[in-house]
Formats: sequence, C-alpha cells, structure tokens
Amino acid sequence: MAQNLPPLTWFRSFEAAARHLSFTAAADEIGLTQSAVSQQIKALETRLNVILFKRLPRALTLTDEGRRLLPQVEAALQVLRQATERYELAQAPQVLTVAASVSVIDWLIIPHLSDFMQQEKDRSVRFLSTIWPDDFATPRADVEIRFGSERQVGQGAVPLAGAALIAVASPTLLAGAMADDGAVQSVGQPEGVDLSREAERSWTTLPRIETVGTSGGWREYYAQAADAGQGTPVPGNQRGDQQTPALLADSYGLALRLAVAGQGCALVPKSLAQDALQKGHIVQCGRQELAVSEGYFLAHSDHDPAAGRFASWLQGLIEAPAVR
Repeated sequence: MAQNLPPLTWFRSFEAAARHLSFTAAADEIGLTQSAVSQQIKALETRLNVILFKRLPRALTLTDEGRRLLPQVEAALQVLRQATERYELAQAPQVLTVAASVSVIDWLIIPHLSDFMQQEKDRSVRFLSTIWPDDFATPRADVEIRFGSERQVGQGAVPLAGAALIAVASPTLLAGAMADDGAVQSVGQPEGVDLSREAERSWTTLPRIETVGTSGGWREYYAQAADAGQGTPVPGNQRGDQQTPALLADSYGLALRLAVAGQGCALVPKSLAQDALQKGHIVQCGRQELAVSEGYFLAHSDHDPAAGRFASWLQGLIEAPAVR
C-alpha cells in the first residue's frame, strides 16, 4: 500500500512562506490566517522530521533542508497547475474587469447593470473598488473610471459628462419648499407630494451635507451664486463666516446616500444623481450648477472589444439617461 502523503495545503503553505520568507505574506496570498500557515508548516516539519525554517525574532530564513525541499515542491505544484489549467480555461467565462469608486459603482453602474449584462451574456464582470488617483498609476483593469483633475488621472482618460455639482435633497424633506429663486426642480416627483407650495421651511434652511477632500463645496456654491447675483441664502444651520456643514462625508456616494435618507441637502455630481432623480428618491434644489476642477474620467483597454462596448454604454447612460 502506498504511503499516505502530507496534505497538499501543507506544501502550499511551505512554498508560499519560502517564497516570501514571511508567514504573514503567505497567509495573505493563500487566504488563510498567519496562525494557520504557521501550524501547517509546523505539522509538515513534524511529519518529515526536519526543520524547514529558522524562526528569528524579526526574520524568517530557510534551513538547508528547506532549501533542498523547495525546488521539488515548486516543481510538483507547477505540474498540478499545468494539469488543471486547460480545464479551468475551458470552463471559465471571459471576465471584464472594471475599476471605479464605490460611489460610481453604486449610483451610476448598478442601477443599469442588467442592461449591459443582457448585451454581454458570455461575460462576467469583476469590479475593483478604487478611490485615490494613485490607484490608477498602474493600469490593472479593462475599464477604469478615475476621479481627480485632468492632470491627476493620466493619459488616455476622457472626462465623463455630468461633472457639475447640483444640490439635492429628499422630496419628503422638501415637501414644503418655497417656490422662489430657490425653487425645487423635481424629476420623478413622488405622487401626493406637493413641492411647489409655500411652507415654513425652504430648501435654503435645510442642514448641509459636505463631501470632504474635493475642490468644490458649499462655500464655492455660495460664492458662485453671489457672483451671478442669484443671492442664494446661507442656510440657518451654518455658523457665521465659517459656513460649517451639519454633516461631513468622505465620498459623493455617501453624501448622496445621506440626502436620500432625508438627512439634509448635498452637493453631488449630476452623473451620480441622475438615477435617484429619475426614480424620485431625491429632487434638485434650485437651478444652480457648480463647475468643478475635478471629476470622473473614463479609460479603457484597446485589447478587449468588450471594454470599448462597456465604455460606450456608460457614456450613453450619462448623455441620454434612461426614462423609467
């Protein structure tokens, strides 16, 4: 009878730890805890009756036995990879990788994603959530929606329409808004909610929601209104000249979520707000739009035709939003 072999996972842990010279890095690669990797390697050492690693206070090195075993384990794992690769390739669907912020994925892509998937039935779509411009330094996706200034987003990226910021709030919160210079422009107004009648509170008195880390906000919004002679009033919750918002959010998506929940009035890009406007979850407050130096930019790979089709589909959503 053939002798039982140690479990394959023990050899995988050993090979990864030997390559990284770190149990922690090996655990991250394999998807186990650092403790599990350490225990598996200890079990392999016990089974083989050898010491494979020198465990130093701040380092990990291979012993002579470990160095002798490593190339044999690497070769065996490579044989297994090659043996199974052709089966995996035959069964795996083609994957289109899309990198974007959670805000874009949540508010712009997901509401209409089923339409694209119907067009690309032989494709799977993988999303990578990214936020900062540094995440795009090395392309790692077929389609990338980058946020920043034109200088930050790099070459080959084209601006998406709808970058201007608009003020939005929940229609329930605005049910008694005044119909004056701060008139409410509602798309998809909920049945039974009269947004044109006068009431005690207008949208100018609502709490303000500010997105931090961006170049445009309520201060710029008021300044633009003053320059244009619109005279948009400073809300009652602002504190003197500081114009301190009631709520701070670290992304436009979160600010929009707060507005939908009736927590106040938020400045968000038109492109992100359009689906919620269409569905009546929010309404636009006033007619003013704030031009900003930052926005969303679209880049896609030329190697996969599906990437170009996704990019065209996304641009079409913004330029000609679906009517529901």
